[in-house]
Amino acid sequence: MRINPGGRLDPADIVGRDDEIARYWTILERQGLVLSAERRIGKTHIALKMLDECSPRFVPFYQDLEGVHSIRELLRSIYRTVENSLSTSDRWKNRLAKWVTLVPPRIGSIDISVIHENWPSLMATAFEDLVAIADDQLVLMMWDEFPLMLYNISKREGRTRCD
Repeated sequence: MRINPGGRLDPADIVGRDDEIARYWTILERQGLVLSAERRIGKTHIALKMLDECSPRFVPFYQDLEGVHSIRELLRSIYRTVENSLSTSDRWKNRLAKWVTLVPPRIGSIDISVIHENWPSLMATAFEDLVAIADDQLVLMMWDEFPLMLYNISKREGRTRCD
């Protein structure tokens, strides 16, 4: 293995985390999980190793959210992340295509033009779609840099937008 300070490792080169990761899989079978620690501890590498070695029980999606600065960008990012990985059904492809653009004035009964008022409904609908597409598998969203994304949204859209 080469020295790679600050760089990403291949998941096969991540050693010494197997017991920790096994514990995380056990937790994820029954509830969500947040990995929180100071920088350079290896949270991203743990997530990438879990993504690489994921059980068929889960449908995993990894997103680096550092570049997300608005709720609209977050919703678009979620659908872009999942669109190529899910069902080949034309029904779902059409649904995902509508969500990815977030251009139409309405999606179903939700008015997109007032996204700030409707973001909770939009987010709920997004995850309802994911759960429906996943059938019996558990949807696993691995969101890296989530606190930074919240800061970015708060800075751009104001704190009350996310309340």
